[in-house]
Amino acid sequence: MNGLVAPNTFIPLAEELRLIDALSGQLFGDSCRDAANWPEHVSLVVQFFADALSDKNFAQDVLTILADTGLPPYRLEAEITESAIVSDFEATRHAIQTLRSAGFESLLTILAPDFRSLPTV
Repeated sequence: MNGLVAPNTFIPLAEELRLIDALSGQLFGDSCRDAANWPEHVSLVVQFFADALSDKNFAQDVLTILADTGLPPYRLEAEITESAIVSDFEATRHAIQTLRSAGFESLLTILAPDFRSLPTV
């Protein structure tokens, strides 16, 4: 098959082949490197998913990529899905606390209506 592949086809296949972490890391690094050259008032917005946040090295990996690419933490706006909180609350809380301590100013938790009663992270 040649041409574009829709995300709803590509992402499950990358997950099945266990390539999603490597691809996500590469894309995140490339995005941070590009964003480091943008005007200072422009931020990069990324969404982190449950699988990434449940990794105990997640926050340190993010900080390493930022340091390697020269993008200051305050220029990265991170969105965290409710599934990350539900799947591993403690790991997600630890990652958020670590990133905030490093200078992240914008960590937004995206909650679906079914998760309105979740505790504050």
